[in-house]
Amino acid sequence: MILGEIEGPGCQEGSTSYDECGQRCTCVGGRLQSCVRIRKEFTSLTDAERKRHIDTILEVSAEGGDFREDYEDLINEHFKLFDQRIHVKDNFLPWHRDYILRYENLMRKVDCTFTVTYWDWSLDSREPFSTGADNVWNSETGFGGDGEGAENCVMSGPFESDTWSRVRPESPTDEQPDCLARDFNERETLPREAEVMSALNIPVNNFHDFEETVRGTLHNNVHCRISGTMCSEEAASAPEFFLHHTFIDKIWDDWQKKSSAHKNAYFPMVPNDMPGTDLKPAALMDLSNQPGGVMVEYEPFKPEEAIRKKLAGKKPFSYLVPCLTNR
Repeated sequence: MILGEIEGPGCQEGSTSYDECGQRCTCVGGRLQSCVRIRKEFTSLTDAERKRHIDTILEVSAEGGDFREDYEDLINEHFKLFDQRIHVKDNFLPWHRDYILRYENLMRKVDCTFTVTYWDWSLDSREPFSTGADNVWNSETGFGGDGEGAENCVMSGPFESDTWSRVRPESPTDEQPDCLARDFNERETLPREAEVMSALNIPVNNFHDFEETVRGTLHNNVHCRISGTMCSEEAASAPEFFLHHTFIDKIWDDWQKKSSAHKNAYFPMVPNDMPGTDLKPAALMDLSNQPGGVMVEYEPFKPEEAIRKKLAGKKPFSYLVPCLTNR
């Protein structure tokens, strides 16, 4: 059987169907082919879907579990390579796209329906750390709330310090608590949709500014507004790391969709393999052809699409000061 093909007896030629893993496939010759993983915005999931998503993360990351060692290796890879050029222009976007994919692949060993989800923090920028029922930080249907006490340990939700064990490196470079720590900075706002639109409107002949805006103004600021573990070299050990980086990847994908030139900008000229991999950055440029033959799409988030249409053609005032700390 060819990679990407799945048995689909009785499917109608040319029709679109979903396989048992929730991938959208096309029926060709009685088989489901060209199956695509659909990545969604976390708050668009039903409560049952959210629970299944988080339960998968808990099972893979469980101490003593079958996948804990693989999980630790993956999480600590980001820490080990933190200062090894994964946060520079040549590698930042494609390296993290590959990292997200490998995290997703690990989770799918437990549940083949799992896809990484993104958090569109730009739509929550006015109240980014609300713990309401529909929010990312809800303790019942989300990732839990702010940290507490002297070490800002998370004490609510599925990743609370009494029940969940955060991955730690063998030789930490700074003093971080063993718990998952958060210290929500509610004095500063998160980037708004206008800032995301401003980045998306940067022309293709100015990739340097696009990449620098995404990496600095958008990516770095969110890490350190959440703060705690997320604003440290151990950031990848925070489950919300993947919510954030998946949205960063979606922003790059949205920019790539503007034209063939956007899609193929810059990275074909980078000659070296990405740190810790045998892949060149160009191997990650096409979401429909990721390593291993994986095909990925981001499902549009309706509130996001509505605001982008409203803002189209308007030049936003950028009020954010870029954070210089890479996470």
